[in-house]
Amino acid sequence: LVEKNVLFYISEYISPESFGESIEFSISVLLLWLAYSLCYNLLLRWILTYKGWIFEGRGNTSLLTRVWAVSLRLLTAGKRGFSYFYHFCPHMHVPELQNTIRRYLLSMKPLITEKEFAELKLMSDDFLASVGPALNSALIKKSWLTTNYVTDWWEEYVYLSSRDSLMINSNYFGLGTERIPTSRATSRIAGYVWSILKWRKDAVIDGKVPPMKLQKLVPLCPMQYKRAFGTNRTPGKDKDSLVYNEQSTHIVVFHNSAVYSIEVVDKNGDSLFSPKQLEYTFDSIKESEPVACEKISHLAAGTSLSRDKWASIRETLASDPQNEESLAKIESALFHVWLDNAPANVAKPASMVEFARRCLHGTGQNLWFDKCFSVITSSNGHIGQNVEHSWADGAVIMHITEEVQVLEHLLVEYAPDTGKILSNDAQSSLKADVLKWNSLEKTLVQIDKELPTITDEISNLSLSQLCFSKFGKNTIKKWRLSPDAICQMAFQLTNFKIRNKFSMTYEAALARLFKDGRTETIRSCTTASAAFVKEMLDSNSDNQKRRNALKAAVTSHGELTKHAMVGEAVDRHLFALCVASRGLNIEHEFLNKYRNAKWENVSGWELSTSCAPVGLGELYDPKKYHHLATIFTGFGWTNGFGIAYLIGDEMLTFCVASSKHQNLDSQHFCNILAESLLEISALFE
Repeated sequence: LVEKNVLFYISEYISPESFGESIEFSISVLLLWLAYSLCYNLLLRWILTYKGWIFEGRGNTSLLTRVWAVSLRLLTAGKRGFSYFYHFCPHMHVPELQNTIRRYLLSMKPLITEKEFAELKLMSDDFLASVGPALNSALIKKSWLTTNYVTDWWEEYVYLSSRDSLMINSNYFGLGTERIPTSRATSRIAGYVWSILKWRKDAVIDGKVPPMKLQKLVPLCPMQYKRAFGTNRTPGKDKDSLVYNEQSTHIVVFHNSAVYSIEVVDKNGDSLFSPKQLEYTFDSIKESEPVACEKISHLAAGTSLSRDKWASIRETLASDPQNEESLAKIESALFHVWLDNAPANVAKPASMVEFARRCLHGTGQNLWFDKCFSVITSSNGHIGQNVEHSWADGAVIMHITEEVQVLEHLLVEYAPDTGKILSNDAQSSLKADVLKWNSLEKTLVQIDKELPTITDEISNLSLSQLCFSKFGKNTIKKWRLSPDAICQMAFQLTNFKIRNKFSMTYEAALARLFKDGRTETIRSCTTASAAFVKEMLDSNSDNQKRRNALKAAVTSHGELTKHAMVGEAVDRHLFALCVASRGLNIEHEFLNKYRNAKWENVSGWELSTSCAPVGLGELYDPKKYHHLATIFTGFGWTNGFGIAYLIGDEMLTFCVASSKHQNLDSQHFCNILAESLLEISALFE
C-alpha cells in the first residue's frame, strides 16, 4: 500500500500538467532574479555617478546627498569582496572643453607675464574655434568604447614609452615602521613575506578583504591591485611592455650576488610554508658561502640604464637558453626580496635618508628596477621597498603595506630574547634554487661601460627629510583649515623664498572614483596662493590680512582638489587631446605650448608633490596603529623639487629631492620649509 501511494505521488509530480507548472515556476523565478539583478546593477551604477557630495562641506549636506548616502549604504551593505565594486565604478567622462581651457588659463595667470598670457589666450581662442571641438569629439567617442578615456594612453606614453632610466626618474621607494618587532633580519623578512602572501590570498585571490571606500562610503576602483604581484616591466626598443604573470608561485631572493628562486604558494595562492619555515629558509641563504653560489655580479645594473640600452643588453643576455630561463624566473616572480648586509637606523632624519637612498637606488647595481616591487631588509630588521611605477600609483602599494604590517603585528609572534619567530613547527626549510648563468662576459662588458652614468645619476640626487613636530593634523583642524592645503601653501611660500618666483606645481590627486582611474593633477600654484605668499612677505601687512589671504588660498585649493577627484581638472584632458592630435595628425600651437611648458620664468613642473592617503583599508587604523606608519615617495620628471609628505596627527613628515646639477639643495628647502610652517602657525597664536 505504501509503495502504491509513493508511486501515485511521484506520477502526479511528473505528470505533464505538474511538470509544466514547475517549468513555468522556474522560469518565473529566473526572470525575477534577472530583473532584480539588472535593476540593482543599473541603480548602483547610476548612484555612483553622483559626485555632488564631494562639493558639500561637513554640516552643510543637502537633502539630495543625504538620500544618496542612505541609498548607497543600503545597496552596498554586506558586499564584502575586495574587487566586488569594480564593474560598478562609473566610466570617466570627458570634461567640457571650454571649462578645461578656462581652468588652464587661470592656472597659468600667476606664472607668466601679461604679454605671455595674452598670447596664450589668443592661442586658446583659436584652438576652441578650430580643431579643438573635433579633437574633443574624438575623445568622447573613445570614452564610449573604453573603460577610461585616458588611463591606457597615460600608461603607454607617460610610463612605458619613456626611454629614461627607471632608477630615481620613475621608480619610488617606501620605508617601513620606525618601531620594528625584531632586529633579527631573517626572522623579520620571513614574517613580513608571509604576511604579504596572506594578504594577497585574502584580498586579491579570495576577495575576503572588504572593498576600499572613500570616507568609508564610496567604493574606489581596485584595478591596480590585480597587477601588484607577478608583474614585470620588460624593456623594448621603442616602448616597454607590462607583463603580468597571474600563475606565478615563486619569489626571487637576492643575496651576496646570488639569486634564489623559492616556491612559496600553490596554484590557488595558498602558502606552502609557515613563517617559521621561511625563517629557516632565509637563515640557510644567509649562511651559505658566497663562493658556492652562481655569481651575477652587477647584472642588475642593466635595469638602471636607459630603457633602450637595457633592451639591447637584455636581448644579448637572453640569447643563451640558460640565461633566458633564469631571467624568466626573475621577471615572473611574485616579487623580489633583497637581503642587505648593512644595518639601518631610521630614528633620525639623516640616517633615515641613508636607508631611503638604499631603497630608492641602492648602489645602482643591486636592485632589479623592472620588478613590480622589491622588499629590502637591513641587517637589523628594518624594511623598505623599491616600486616600479607603471603598474600602480603610490597610494596602492602604501595601502598594501599598511595592511601587511597590521597582519604581521597581529599574526606573527617574535621571541623577546632571541628575536626568532615563535612556533612549534619542526625545523625544515623550503627549497631555494640558485639561478644559473652562462657566458655573462659580453653582457657585463656592455654594462661596465655604463657604470659611470649610473654613479653620476646617484651622486646628482640631493635627498633630505624633515620631521616637523611642532604641530600636525589635529592643530590644523583647530584652525578649521585643510591640512593638505596648509602643506601646499607652505611649499609655495618656501619655493618663492628660495627662487623668488612662482612655479608650476604638480600635486597628485586620486582619480579612482572612476573605473581604471589612476591620478589627476591639482595645480596648487594659483592666483590665491600667490596673493598669500606676497602677503606673508609684505612687511607692511598684518596677521589679519595674512590669515584672510591664507584662508582664501586654502579654499581655492580645496575647490581644485574636488574638481580633480571628479575628473574636472586640466592635465589629463589636455594630455589626451595631445595624444589624439598626434594620432589624427592634427597639430595646433596651443597644444604644442601646453606640451612644452616653456616660458620666460617657467620650465615645466618645478614643484612635484604627493601625499598618499592613509587608512583606505579596514585593517589599518592610523590612531590605533600609529606606530605602524609608513611613507612612500617618488620624484620623477620634476625640474626642481620633488616633495612627498605624510600628515600625522601631531607631526608632518616631508621627504625632499632635487638635482645638484641644477644647483638645488634639498636640505636648504627643508630648513626654509620648517621656517615657513612656523610662520603660518604664528598667524593663529
